[in-house]
Amino acid sequence: NMTLHYFSDGTCHLMFARNKEQFFVPVVMILKSLTDVPDVDIFMAILKGQENNSFVKGGVENMLNNLSELGLTSQRRILNYIGERFRLKAELPESTSNEDVARYIIKYIGILVVVTGLSNVWCVFPF
Repeated sequence: NMTLHYFSDGTCHLMFARNKEQFFVPVVMILKSLTDVPDVDIFMAILKGQENNSFVKGGVENMLNNLSELGLTSQRRILNYIGERFRLKAELPESTSNEDVARYIIKYIGILVVVTGLSNVWCVFPF
C-alpha cells in the first residue's frame, strides 16, 4: 500500500506500509537517495513544465531546505540517515551497513511502485 501525501506547505511525502506499519518519507529524500546529483538538478527536473507555478516551486524548495537543515546534503548522508531509521524494521543482519539497509528499503519501495502501478510518480525525474 502506497499513497502520496501533499501538505499545505507544498511538500510531498510517500506513505508506504511494511509489516502492517505505515512510514512517511519525503519524496525528495527518496529521489536524492537514488542518485547523487546537485539539488538544483532535482529542483529543475521536478519543476519541468511548472516553472511558473509558485506553489510547486515553494514546495520543492521547502523539501530541499528541510533536508539541508538536517545536514542531508548528499546521497551518502541520506542513505545513512534512512538506514539508521529503518535498521530494525528491515530485519537484515546486524553487520549490514546503514547505506545497504537504505538501499534495501528503497528497493522495497520501488517494488511497491511497480506492483501498485504508480510508476508514473517517478516520471518527473529522469533516472
